[in-house]
Amino acid sequence: MENAGLVTFTETSMLFDQHHPSWIKRSRWVTYAAHELAHQWFGDYVTMAYWDDIWLNEGFANWMELKITARFEPAWHDELSVLDMRNAALRADSVVSARQIRQPIEKPDDILNVFDGITYDKGASVLNMFESYLGADVFQRGVRDYLTSRAYGTATSTDFVAAISKAAGKDLEPGFATFLDQPGEPELEAQLKCGAKPPEISFVQRRYVPPGSPAPPTTKPWILPVCVVYEREGKRADQCTLVEGANRLVLATKKCPRWVMPNANGGGYYRTYYTAPQVVALRDEAWPLLTGTERRAVYFDVAQAARFRRSGMHDATATQLPLTLPLSLVPKMLTGGDRFSVGDALALPVGLDRIVPDELRLKYESWLRTTFSPGAVKLGLTPKDTDDLDAEINRNEIVYAAAWSGRDPDLIKQATELARSWRDLPEAIRGTVLDIAVDASPELFDKIKHDVKSEPDRQRRELMFHALAVVRDPKRFASALELVLDPAVDFREAMDMLFETSTEPTRAVAETYVRDHKDELFKRMPHDEVSGGVWNITALFTGACDATRRDAIADYVTKNFGTLPGGARVVQQGIEVMDQCIASRKILEPEVRAWLGGVKIPKPKDIPKKP
Repeated sequence: MENAGLVTFTETSMLFDQHHPSWIKRSRWVTYAAHELAHQWFGDYVTMAYWDDIWLNEGFANWMELKITARFEPAWHDELSVLDMRNAALRADSVVSARQIRQPIEKPDDILNVFDGITYDKGASVLNMFESYLGADVFQRGVRDYLTSRAYGTATSTDFVAAISKAAGKDLEPGFATFLDQPGEPELEAQLKCGAKPPEISFVQRRYVPPGSPAPPTTKPWILPVCVVYEREGKRADQCTLVEGANRLVLATKKCPRWVMPNANGGGYYRTYYTAPQVVALRDEAWPLLTGTERRAVYFDVAQAARFRRSGMHDATATQLPLTLPLSLVPKMLTGGDRFSVGDALALPVGLDRIVPDELRLKYESWLRTTFSPGAVKLGLTPKDTDDLDAEINRNEIVYAAAWSGRDPDLIKQATELARSWRDLPEAIRGTVLDIAVDASPELFDKIKHDVKSEPDRQRRELMFHALAVVRDPKRFASALELVLDPAVDFREAMDMLFETSTEPTRAVAETYVRDHKDELFKRMPHDEVSGGVWNITALFTGACDATRRDAIADYVTKNFGTLPGGARVVQQGIEVMDQCIASRKILEPEVRAWLGGVKIPKPKDIPKKP
């Protein structure tokens, strides 16, 4: 907590393994510390006047934390995390029931809802976008003027935008207002037109809403700083403009560009709509000329478009990119080698796990092993002295994809052997090894379940509870849930097992457990963060993503959780996310069947007969 002059942290953030400290833990600690120290300026030195401007605290601290970690250790390249923050904000903003950044506070419950991805991630992403548009020096002058003019007092968004406008020499209030004072996110379509005149791009924008959501209320057109990257005489060229509604940009070239990417460095807070030919051109021609962040931005938009039609059922011209298109980008993303590209590449195929039909499960796991096991074997399960932050994170994610999701037998065997002394493993790989081994070995599962009660180290207890939670066997998982209300363990640690399930059968077990023990659970849950607990419980139920149970689940969560403090909006959003999931599943299931139908399982090599 960012108390003025006394920032406090939980011990698991600050304490490291003295023998094998992890780069992952160290980088997270620096990021946490940077965020809370930023509050000494944004929140303590200048305080928001009221709760509707809480983004002046949290959005600004998120915006500053990445700048500080990037300066603290340049080798981490944490400035590239800006795109992760933007993508998280876009996901939170893709429901019609999303809050706006400056959400009016009409009742006490509204205060509990302000600490979400809109306040933190969207607030920071909007700051990043306008900073990129104006230039860092201009933006910094405006921020300094805002702080010094409101020092030891309160401030509003109006005060901040006025200071930035003064530094920029232009009125930015209308542009900021389209992001601060209305919910939702823009989807931008760039239509390239080539003819007798110089080539030009016509822009069309609309609110992005996936299928499954209700029709959104009318919103004002966003005022978007847009920078376009395009091909000019075989090289890369850039141009910027301010898009309000529908605009056009005349390109500085006589020949028609072979490709266009309308979000330079992924800095704009909007999704980009691509046609299949546009994606193919970016993949096959533009890829070497795009920055790593631009490649990731393209991949995000293409992967999301494959999961959801362009603007859903609200757009008669909506089209869907085939699933095989983003999957064809996975190998290209993996060659980037950095933790950002690798993490993005893994998210889509691994995330398909819950909708793969049983009869195609072996093909799916075979594809995962074929795609990711070579990288996992190359990295190995044991950290090396030469590892950096990227290597640590990549090892965990690729090994998990190949061994846990893909069930690679050799990697599972290695993990199970290492888990015999899991407490002594390096901190960076300990949790991943334990997850894989506990799932593979019923004997180890029983031992972990028994030992977690007496384990003195809190960080190791967290890993133990997580390993018990992600086990795939419903019977073993049900037995692990006996710990949740066991007075011999800390309920705050054990209850997370309900929300960390890895399969639909184990999620269903957790749902039944909550139904059977609801009163006991809510009696013990912390009451100083009720809306967070309500979100986890609601997401457990709506995570069923089952059209046949949709109405029954919506009715249950509304009656049981919607009346809790902060619960009404949380439940409304949870139901909408479930509806989006059901719609996406309907779209993706035939795509997954078509994709896996063409996957061939490699035949095992001939084993020489013994003489």
